[in-house]
Amino acid sequence: MSKLQETTRAAAQGGRERAWLSVLRSRVLLWRFVVCCWCWAATTFVYYGLTINSVALAGNKYVNFALNMSMEIAASVLIMMALERIGRKLCIFFAFLLCGIACVSPFFINHEGITLAMFFMGKLSITFAFNSLYVFTAELYPTHTRSSALAACSLVGRVGSVLAPQTPLLSMYLQAILYGACSVTAALAVLCVPETRSASLPQRVADAERLRPAAPPPEPPFAPESPPRPRLVSAET
Repeated sequence: MSKLQETTRAAAQGGRERAWLSVLRSRVLLWRFVVCCWCWAATTFVYYGLTINSVALAGNKYVNFALNMSMEIAASVLIMMALERIGRKLCIFFAFLLCGIACVSPFFINHEGITLAMFFMGKLSITFAFNSLYVFTAELYPTHTRSSALAACSLVGRVGSVLAPQTPLLSMYLQAILYGACSVTAALAVLCVPETRSASLPQRVADAERLRPAAPPPEPPFAPESPPRPRLVSAET
């Protein structure tokens, strides 16, 4: 019995290794993996950086932190409404782009209220992108590597969360440049991967390489109206 278990375990381990080798041999999936890793690293860096620096904003630090956390709820509600209607790729692209604009706005706007509003807009946008990446990344890979690819991208992305606590040592303007640059480059990187909304989940590597959103169903052909039937007139009338 123990020998059978060892054989089964070895076969499963070999299957996982072959699955990853098939992904690494594919240039399309390897490039997709690099793009996803950068998006995850940029997202975690900006997300945790904004969260840590929320207490350094002007005003009451407790109120600012509470408003910062309320952006989490708002982003989750927006995700439920937007991902299925607009698409994963487009939503994440605009979320990254909006976050980058919000982060660099202090260079051009010297107003305390607007600066606070832009900060919370950036936190809302990066939270939207962060939560959406879990769905988007998993849908880009074939079945036998879907969960492990998502875990690997998340693992590499945690480099950003390791670096984020060091950002308070920098000036606010240098932080804004870093957050804005990471967000904008991540937005451009998202354009390099296909849209997955309405697309079937890929089962094999070949399916993942040909991943495309499903075409909308064709409209039914126009049926001409039937001519009106003649009315029967009785003899009594």
